[in-house]
Amino acid sequence: MSDLLPTCPYCCTALPKMPTRKSRCPACGLAIYVKAAPEDRIKRLVTEAEATAIEQRWQAAYAAQRDEQHIQTFGVPVPRTGAQQRALGRQIARRDLLKLQSVSRYAEISGGRDACPSCRRLEGVWEIEQALSVMPLPNETCERYQQGFQMHCCAFWGLPKAASDDPR
Repeated sequence: MSDLLPTCPYCCTALPKMPTRKSRCPACGLAIYVKAAPEDRIKRLVTEAEATAIEQRWQAAYAAQRDEQHIQTFGVPVPRTGAQQRALGRQIARRDLLKLQSVSRYAEISGGRDACPSCRRLEGVWEIEQALSVMPLPNETCERYQQGFQMHCCAFWGLPKAASDDPR
């Protein structure tokens, strides 16, 4: 019957009951962690070092899941470098322009109310063919964009706001 009782992962002393959270072994006094690994999700009693390793495996599993979702959405893995982020930004801007092209010959760059001065200078109506050849977005001189690859350019594509902006 004693083999059914949980045991301390350090000293193998039988515990009176299965802990539900971090606790100390009554015999050796060391911290016992209750963790489930991402591979099987079975709760087990582990040492501090084993708990750290399990947490790292969970982080890797979550990163792989995010990568898979990103690939399904954008067709590429999550960008890890600034160059990869810029390439993805160009791909997204191109996709946005092609969607707008199905309903209009013109698109407008808007920076929003928090746009940096560099993005404000790009604001206005563009012919979509010209925009596709120049690809002004993402704005490489955007202040947010320059802060690191986690940030996104202030500006974005949309349909022209007023009918007078569409000279057709």
